[in-house]
Amino acid sequence: MARYSTRRHFLRFAFIGAIAISAAQAATLGFSGPVSYPVGTEPRAIALRDLNGDGRLDLIAANAGSGEVSVLYGTGRGDFGKTVDYPVGNNPFSLAVGDVDRNGKPDLVVADFADAALHTLLNGKKKPLASPLTIPNGLDPYALALGDIDNDGKPDIATANIRDNSVSLLLGKSNGRFVATDVDTVGTDPVAVAVGDFNRDGKQDIAAANFGGNNVSILLNRGTSTPGDSNIVQLFTNVTVGTNPTAIAAGDINNDGKPDLVVANETSNSVSVLSGDGAGSFKGATPYTVGGNPNAVAIADLNADGKPDIVSANLAG
Repeated sequence: MARYSTRRHFLRFAFIGAIAISAAQAATLGFSGPVSYPVGTEPRAIALRDLNGDGRLDLIAANAGSGEVSVLYGTGRGDFGKTVDYPVGNNPFSLAVGDVDRNGKPDLVVADFADAALHTLLNGKKKPLASPLTIPNGLDPYALALGDIDNDGKPDIATANIRDNSVSLLLGKSNGRFVATDVDTVGTDPVAVAVGDFNRDGKQDIAAANFGGNNVSILLNRGTSTPGDSNIVQLFTNVTVGTNPTAIAAGDINNDGKPDLVVANETSNSVSVLSGDGAGSFKGATPYTVGGNPNAVAIADLNADGKPDIVSANLAG
């Protein structure tokens, strides 16, 4: 059951830092001043999606300290009105949005680090978000991503499990439930995961950023399991990046039709751009200096020039 928020912890919306990638030059872009909205304790992840089907973007925040997801419903004027909290485990660290039960409405999937579990909140016809369904993970999931790994038209879940140095794959079913299949060993302390077709074979692959290993693990999709090895994805290579990578995003940065990776490196105060070769490998990381201790990264065309830009959120400014 949902409950309305009365706590005074805040999400602050402000421009942090941006890089316009063009002929190896970096440019700083400006935004208007920040606006704050109250949510639960220790918000760790956010997403934007129209959850209630009114044509307005809503804001979702995973609150690690208070054990709930806050939904801030959009007004259509660029701000947010009513906030509703949905209890979900004890320590929601990461979230993703997708139609996991294929009813045409976006659902929420949350990684619960303390409970070693995942939770799904299904968006029904009569109830906006139902009570969470819990999926035991057992491996302390720190982050997650959604993608159709087995090409059956249903979203699957990939998780980065920091204490086990692994990535887990859970295959989606039509009722919004999931079945665990893979547990693949990656680098040391994986804290972020992204999905993309890195070798352009029509199948979704997985990349994991390893905080303790200072690298990114690339797991390619084999399409099926084989006798004696039930894993669908398999470790292909590790790519060195900056010091203590904390976040990862996939996109075609140089517009060559090949997926690239962008990684935020917390201790080296940089963002690494890894140019993909279209066969699953990546060229050496190109570093771009950003603010202090970047811990989140996103890709978007910020200046409408048809070229992807990079945004980083920096803990130390």
